[in-house]
Amino acid sequence: MEVDFLVVGQGLAGTLVAHNLIQKGKKILVFDIFDEHSSSRVAAG
Repeated sequence: MEVDFLVVGQGLAGTLVAHNLIQKGKKILVFDIFDEHSSSRVAAG
């Protein structure tokens, strides 16, 4: 698999970076490890 960018971590910042890169036509791979002790996967406020 060939990608342009590897995004490590899919928190709020990683998600926004990935979204912006996809909109620019880049091929990306997001790598994230689920940890039940990390913050919520939902951001609201």
